[in-house]
Amino acid sequence: LLLFIVSVFFRSVQLGSLPPGLHPDESGYIEFALLHIPNAEQPWLVINPFRTGLDSQPILYKYLFWISTHLFGPSISAVKIFSVIAGAMAVLGTFLMMKELTGNIRLAWLTAILMSVYHYHVHWSRLALSNIWTTLFLPLTIGMFLLGWRKQHSGAAVLAGVCLGFSAYVYSGGYFVVILLT
Repeated sequence: LLLFIVSVFFRSVQLGSLPPGLHPDESGYIEFALLHIPNAEQPWLVINPFRTGLDSQPILYKYLFWISTHLFGPSISAVKIFSVIAGAMAVLGTFLMMKELTGNIRLAWLTAILMSVYHYHVHWSRLALSNIWTTLFLPLTIGMFLLGWRKQHSGAAVLAGVCLGFSAYVYSGGYFVVILLT
């Protein structure tokens, strides 16, 4: 829990001001979400969340923008908050994966601590881009798969499948985890 809180802290400091403004890809995601996800003014403009968009990226991720802008208002921080949470949860997923992969709890802690403060991961967790979700779903899928395999626990295997499914609907790079599991 402490590691999660530290990860959220590093990713949320001055979230609305650093870097200034929005990345062009972030702006495109937000525009797409606000134009094509249902609203009271144009209920006929609804796009299926389980398909790919014009940029060959899955649509489901853009629903998070719609949810965040409706919950927290139209601000830069509101748009980026789900990436912050996903980046912080990725630290926990990495801990699980390393613990199950190596069986070494110390190595799992060191890896998770490094990832919680690693500047590249902190930077990408602060952008409202779908890439960061792969760093959450990939280690969670592998960690749950190995946990289910090692302990013969079907619940962990089901959760691995759920993580694998969501990874494909959030970022197209999530398909890579299938290759790692084979």
